[in-house]
Amino acid sequence: MKDRDKATIEKGNILSDGYGLSPQLVARDSWLTTGARALYFYLSSFAGASGTCYPSRDIMTHELGINKDTFSKYLNELKTSGYIKVYKNKTREGRMQNNIYEVVFDRSYIESHISIRCKKENKKNHVRKKQTWNHVRIYRTWFNRTWKSRTL
Repeated sequence: MKDRDKATIEKGNILSDGYGLSPQLVARDSWLTTGARALYFYLSSFAGASGTCYPSRDIMTHELGINKDTFSKYLNELKTSGYIKVYKNKTREGRMQNNIYEVVFDRSYIESHISIRCKKENKKNHVRKKQTWNHVRIYRTWFNRTWKSRTL
């Protein structure tokens, strides 16, 4: 293939507009919601070799089709799991600017956050509420983010 043809293919390639890494660890983390994964891949596509990017929250919510509360929820999932670090960015006058988002590639950092997350989840997953109705004990336990009742 000639160099001229190769350059034409590169221009027509979707990767020429930018791309990011999508680690299987994130893609297969069942604790993350689909929206949190989408936000991770969105940020990853903007983070260059430095692993940082700084898109505005308004642009991200618009392009992902979510509201600010949902964005905050997804971002908290990613921060809790250690996949993303967020740094507040201020001007010299002290006014807030866009946050700086760092996509974390350090496996030990991520694993330590996931371990902490799992410990917190295990405490939550333990018996939450004990009720008695007609001498039947009902234990309500949190499974896959929905309440399930079972009798003992």
